[in-house]
Amino acid sequence: MLGSFLSPRNPTLLGLFSLLSGIQGDCGPPPKLSNAIPLNNAESFPHMESVTYRCLDDFYNVYGKLDVATCLSDSTWTSIEEFCERTCPGPPRFRFAKIKDGVIETYHPAKTSVTYVCRPGHDTIPGINSVITCLDNYTWTTLPVFCEGKSCGDPGELEHGEVVVLTNLLYLAKVNFICEEGYRLIGSPSTKCVLKGDRVEWQTKPPECQQIICFSPPNVTNASHNGNSTGNFTYNSTVTYHCDHGFFIIGEASIHCTTENNLTGVWRGSTPECKAITTPILLTKRPTEKEDNFTGELKENAVLEPACGHFQNKLIVWLLFE
Repeated sequence: MLGSFLSPRNPTLLGLFSLLSGIQGDCGPPPKLSNAIPLNNAESFPHMESVTYRCLDDFYNVYGKLDVATCLSDSTWTSIEEFCERTCPGPPRFRFAKIKDGVIETYHPAKTSVTYVCRPGHDTIPGINSVITCLDNYTWTTLPVFCEGKSCGDPGELEHGEVVVLTNLLYLAKVNFICEEGYRLIGSPSTKCVLKGDRVEWQTKPPECQQIICFSPPNVTNASHNGNSTGNFTYNSTVTYHCDHGFFIIGEASIHCTTENNLTGVWRGSTPECKAITTPILLTKRPTEKEDNFTGELKENAVLEPACGHFQNKLIVWLLFE
């Protein structure tokens, strides 16, 4: 029922109720501002209660002006001035430069200028503007790149490898190191141009490329190989096995040193075997390459040797020595 009496259709009663509210010690709605709105939009406030305002979008609180109104004991509001003004947004930030003296104001009306200086690790490029200005449309002028990174210089050479420059050799640049095939990288695979005091230098020293090594090849019973005696074999080395007297080889005679992870060497190829000769035959003539079946009788104490010191295509070729 009371709601119907206080509706907009009864302005007289509504005004009377508002007057009575003031008499009872309340303030009505807070003052209206052109460029700000209250955070609390209630229609009535008790004595000594305060209301805080916020600026509309694209408006900023001018430093030094109050943004609060308070309901007084006489049911009136304290005076509040317009404190929001149209300004440019905060000055942009740049990777290569910073605002001079490091002071960043929040209020930048039209025609305000801001000066930048180069950040550490950079040098100023002569003759290029370093100032931006807030225009009448409340946008900033463009700041050209007036700083360039200091140079770290040549990162050094990499023996048996390559130095890959990704961009340049200036401050914050990065280079990678890659070893040749058959070599492994010892050290950091990359380095960066960093700041040290008022100068720049490479963060780490160049790595080394160390040749990949295979350890001693597998032992084969009744055989020897032509490798060295140190036990270390460089990448891409080949070792060939030879069977002892009275034995013949089964499988490939050679294995190769390679790598699967660019760090350690491994032998590739199946290890051969050396089998004993169990049925030597006495030849009545020197066999040819096409002959594969021979008959004959063994003399007492006869010794048989491979014709060429090895077996070709699994054809056993024998000569008789007495």
